Amino acid sequence: MRRFALLVAGASLCAPAQAATVQVQSAIASLAKLEVDAAKLDAFCKISAELEAASDDTAKSEALDRQMEAFVRSLGPEFVAAWDLAEELNPDSEDGKALNAAFDSLEDKCP
Repeated sequence: MRRFALLVAGASLCAPAQAATVQVQSAIASLAKLEVDAAKLDAFCKISAELEAASDDTAKSEALDRQMEAFVRSLGPEFVAAWDLAEELNPDSEDGKALNAAFDSLEDKCP
């Protein structure tokens, strides 16, 4: 998922360790719920694949980013919080690695 990779690559701040750990656990649980909903997972996978394919087309990538953001909002506040947390976490922290692994697991479910 190109957008997530960009978000994580640009992240440099981490919330306090204890609060982030609770947030990360909640985010991972939200991602797990998406994994078991075939229709939502299919939509997520489709947009992610299109984002990756459009990596050289800035205009198309921006449109797909907006589409992904709208999709994330449609999933509800728990998933929005998980998505936003990806922007805040240091990808090299334990919490960042755990959330990254959860997103990787989600992507692994894509055809």
